[in-house]
Amino acid sequence: MADFATARGMAASQSAATTDVLRHTLGGVSRSLPRGPGLKSPISAPVAINRLQYLSTPATMQAALAAYLARARRTNPAAADAAGRALAGQDISRIYRAIVSSFGLRDRNVADAYTAYVVLGWTIANDGADPSPAAVRAVRDQLAVRIVSDPALARYSPAALGEEFKLSFVILHGGWQSARRQGGLNPFADGVARMFERQGLSLRAVRLTPAGFEPR
Repeated sequence: MADFATARGMAASQSAATTDVLRHTLGGVSRSLPRGPGLKSPISAPVAINRLQYLSTPATMQAALAAYLARARRTNPAAADAAGRALAGQDISRIYRAIVSSFGLRDRNVADAYTAYVVLGWTIANDGADPSPAAVRAVRDQLAVRIVSDPALARYSPAALGEEFKLSFVILHGGWQSARRQGGLNPFADGVARMFERQGLSLRAVRLTPAGFEPR
């Protein structure tokens, strides 16, 4: 991505489904982990993760990208045009896999793609080093349980969610690398922190530990 404005403009164009997942799973996360409000006996993490698998193909990713760009063009044409140019002809799933595989995350799973996006946001906002694979997988367990335990999220297509989170991850990662090259990391990090704050998670109020996110 050319700069943070592009990444921010694209984030503002996330689908209603993606926005719901962010708000439902991240709301209050800095105060109560791993269970969400009212969840007395949440499903186990392995079962939750297994339920969030989906079939990913070039067609599903292209559909996610086309929908994402269409939404962005209605509210931020400049960001949509910049993102469209940067991603034209790119194998987004391959880029995603190349970045996240060393952290133990996989393709074709909503929990893995969602975790990649949220942990990347935390790393940027806190100017952190790369997290350990154990910490990343612990966050995945936390978020997967929240997704499948919330009936309000059951109506959404796993494929649509997973592909959009992969796309959001790649866009945010590209903006981060651009900010590094251009010497704009501090404002970029502040912007990412504000972006997640609006979704219910204060990235600077939690630590990333081998047990996952914990309040500072």
